[in-house]
Amino acid sequence: MRTRIAIIAVTLSKWLLSLLGRGGSLPGAIALKIDPDFLSKLIYPEHVVLVSGTNGKTTTANQLYEVLSNNGWKTISNLKGDNMKMGIVSLIGSHTGFDRKVRADAVVLEIDELNIPLVIDEMKVSALIMNNLFRDQGDRLGSVEALTKRIGDSLRNFSGLLVLNGNDANVSSLKQYAPHARACYFGVGCSEVSQHSAKEAGEGKFCPSCKKQLSYTYYNYAHMGEFICPDCGFGNFDYAAKAENIQKDGSFTVNGMPFTSPQNALYAIYNCCAIIAYTQSIGICTDVIVRTFASFEFRAGRTETINVHGKPVTMMLIKNPAGANETMKYIEDDKEMKDIVIIVNDAEGDGRDVSWYWDADFERIMQPDVAHIICSGLRAYDMALRFFYSGYEGDLQVIEEPSAALDRLLEYKEHAYVMANYTALAPTRALLERKAR
Repeated sequence: MRTRIAIIAVTLSKWLLSLLGRGGSLPGAIALKIDPDFLSKLIYPEHVVLVSGTNGKTTTANQLYEVLSNNGWKTISNLKGDNMKMGIVSLIGSHTGFDRKVRADAVVLEIDELNIPLVIDEMKVSALIMNNLFRDQGDRLGSVEALTKRIGDSLRNFSGLLVLNGNDANVSSLKQYAPHARACYFGVGCSEVSQHSAKEAGEGKFCPSCKKQLSYTYYNYAHMGEFICPDCGFGNFDYAAKAENIQKDGSFTVNGMPFTSPQNALYAIYNCCAIIAYTQSIGICTDVIVRTFASFEFRAGRTETINVHGKPVTMMLIKNPAGANETMKYIEDDKEMKDIVIIVNDAEGDGRDVSWYWDADFERIMQPDVAHIICSGLRAYDMALRFFYSGYEGDLQVIEEPSAALDRLLEYKEHAYVMANYTALAPTRALLERKAR
């Protein structure tokens, strides 16, 4: 009876919030207050997929949602985020009938890494897709090794499918924690941008089985690449989806079949390979996957260009060294003169520890073709010190208020880029849209 009351509460509270033009996880909080075991009492469809990892989980989950929808399945997903347990309860509860059946053919859930242990045993999860594990929000998530163990311990009884990045030693080690699970691996092969030595901050350089140093054939970025333990052989995976023949336009092949990533970046190809590995395991036609990749549009703020009175401004998310490095590679590829605003906060959603600034390769944008760097947000001065002590010779400014920083950027004639971390992203995008009116 409590479960049915919780379903009614979720539905009504979500409806009332929609009338106010609001969303959020409040309906989920109400449901869990009424019935703490709410998720475990529902009847789920055959396909319930969790998508997690440090970087790329939003894009991967959104792409997977579109693939399954384009396959003709009624699919529900937390496309706007809300990837904590309460947000997931809000979503699931609002699509559940009074008979406790979730009204969908498939459920795709982006989920925060620390929330995997909170739901994996309560929901009938059929698959867990893990993109990567990087150092991020150290004060909340802890070390990558500790986080890997925490996720792994929650998989002891998991009997579904693990879709694991075989180019990430910590991610691929999760199968060792899950004796009842099946595993398939995805990865990205060597290309002209791969390196044969580590040039960026990364994790997972040691074997999770015997603790010996891994031997890498190549690195794609950070610690991502092909490796093997010379002592125990860890890393010798049979890949379900491995990108080969990678071209500058984002095209690649998997098992001889051609695909094109929605974005010509290696991290985007990793996302695609995760989706290919999973969807082919459940019999989705390759044509549906190819068509979805071709039509996919990135979520607002993720490499999005906003036209402000004739001036294009490209906005990108940064939140940790690995993600920031890939963003800066994208900017570095633009050989024209450019200006950059970097907006960084240290709110709860970002993590208070901002030492990652020093591990990210900001030297990539300390080049003669970057005319102005404007630091803004709550930690603007910390960011400016990063550039000052690294010897940036261009015009370095600190404008703490983001709106004023964007106004200054719009005064210049060069190509315009905005890099914002997590809590700065949505407000900054709203500012740009307001200025574009």
